[in-house]
Amino acid sequence: MSEKIDWLNVTEAATVAGCTSGWIRLLLRNGKLAGWRAGQRAWLVRKSDCAALRQSLGPLSNLHKARRKAKGCANG
Repeated sequence: MSEKIDWLNVTEAATVAGCTSGWIRLLLRNGKLAGWRAGQRAWLVRKSDCAALRQSLGPLSNLHKARRKAKGCANG
């Protein structure tokens, strides 16, 4: 029996992982995060991989993201 895979776009993946969409794209381009290229610009990432990334980043990534938002930086 095959298991259902939940695919996320880059924005959704960033939300699940607790980081920015730019960081997700960088990880995808560098092969540090597995993903599937859906067209020239779009990526799809497994939700389970994003959850694992969140665990590896730890709580400080959310702190830095909150600080960037407070300063008004683009993209979180």
